[in-house]
Amino acid sequence: IAGGIISSEIQDIDSGRYKKARINLNYLKATRLMGRDIGRNRMKSILSSLGFMILGETENELSVEVPLNRVDVLREADVVEEILRIYGYNNVKIPAKINASVSPGKKPDRAKLQTLISTSLSANGFYEIISNSLTRQDYYTENPDFSDGKTVQILNPLSRDLGVLRRTLLYGVLEAILFNMNRKSFDLSLFEFGKSYVLTGKQSDEISEKFKEENLLALALTGKTQKESWTGQTGSFTFFHLKDHIERVLRKLNISSGLFVKDDCVPAYFDYGICYYHNDNQLIIAGKVADRLLRRMDIDQEVFYSEIKWDLLIDIAGQAKTTFAELPKFPEVRRDIAMLLDKQVAYQTIEEIAFTTEKKLLREVSLFDVYEGANIEAGKKSYAVSFILQDPEKTLTDKVIEKTMQRLRAAFEKEMDARIR
Repeated sequence: IAGGIISSEIQDIDSGRYKKARINLNYLKATRLMGRDIGRNRMKSILSSLGFMILGETENELSVEVPLNRVDVLREADVVEEILRIYGYNNVKIPAKINASVSPGKKPDRAKLQTLISTSLSANGFYEIISNSLTRQDYYTENPDFSDGKTVQILNPLSRDLGVLRRTLLYGVLEAILFNMNRKSFDLSLFEFGKSYVLTGKQSDEISEKFKEENLLALALTGKTQKESWTGQTGSFTFFHLKDHIERVLRKLNISSGLFVKDDCVPAYFDYGICYYHNDNQLIIAGKVADRLLRRMDIDQEVFYSEIKWDLLIDIAGQAKTTFAELPKFPEVRRDIAMLLDKQVAYQTIEEIAFTTEKKLLREVSLFDVYEGANIEAGKKSYAVSFILQDPEKTLTDKVIEKTMQRLRAAFEKEMDARIR
């Protein structure tokens, strides 16, 4: 056909290079794996019809040689699978009793806790999203928070949009928000469980040493809190709605938010925000996404975003202990204090001072009013704070209550230069 000339006879240069696998099949183990005794003769007949050579047989075992075309048959269980495939899975009846060994699992159960949080967020109006781990390199080259050269590059990217591995879930969340907004869905509550990837900077032949993979939980709010209705006005999501959902996640995992130090934290992609720390390790960041980033993504409404280090949170949840106490028999008492403070003083400071000053009777501190403006001097703000007092052993008297409130007022005046109003 093509004018070719035969130069020599066919030569087999690989003769003897490949050897047929030999496997011993235990009859009792085969019966246990299949869930039914089909008889030894039936097993040998099926194997022979599939090209397996019977090498020998003892009282308990059958020795077979696997044909070369069956490269996937390498162990005893594979031989059992071949037998059962021909015999028919539907011919194995479901037993009336199933025996299983119970092995202790690792605590806490990560999958169970993730399901718990997913269910809780869904019950509070969130929708789960799943973003691609491959993303655009421009996101990180243009963001000063990621200009440290630790972004994981793809050696042979399919496109510019899939050139690097993500270091944060933020951009995937923003892409999902833009996708929904382009389809007239503006009011969104989203969450995502995903991984981030970063270079460690270590020179090592071990992949696990060169790269760091971290599990994260992202929360995002944008738009209105509820649909328009004649029954009342519709408000927009704020940073404090996001903070409330973060606190709810912590409570769901039996973690007290009071264990964490909260500090001002404003990465380049936030206009403002806060961080939660645990033992000097950053656990959570939360804030309002910077307007310049939103404009770049063609998003024209505020977005509030939080990113939680899920691995660290699970470790803390595993250390948390559940305690039980008898319900109090004596009534609680509420007292309010209005105070004038410098603008930079955070409410967290008030809580810390209050619980440090009164450790026995103070049960709860709550901020119920903040005022700035007319009749308040520049650089000042007015806080109205409620305090819940309770003694588990007796009813509180007016004398004890007043003495406690005097100590609190004195502490606020000394520690924060507060003026009690």
